[in-house]
Amino acid sequence: MTFFATFILTFIVIFIALLFFWLKGSPVYRVEKHNVVRLLELVISGQAVDNDWQVFLAYPIRHDDALAQVQARCLELTEREYLGKGGQLFTQQGLEELRLMLEKLKQN
Repeated sequence: MTFFATFILTFIVIFIALLFFWLKGSPVYRVEKHNVVRLLELVISGQAVDNDWQVFLAYPIRHDDALAQVQARCLELTEREYLGKGGQLFTQQGLEELRLMLEKLKQN
């Protein structure tokens, strides 16, 4: 009898947990405009670390074409001007291009 009660109770708990996760859905992280603006400001000021930049480049942006284009431009810039050292991650030319991207992003 206790086996049967334990089995039913376990089944109910697991069912409730699965129902909760099914209704809640999986967590979703989306890169938004304010995230990109903040990242570019950190890179320009020399406060961003290599990992911040690499995560931004690696995370797919599918929900906003304008941000996807900024990400693509940043990827191209990384191939040309990236230093990846402590402090400044880009050359002066790269930082200037990032400033221009930031200004344009803030205007839109």
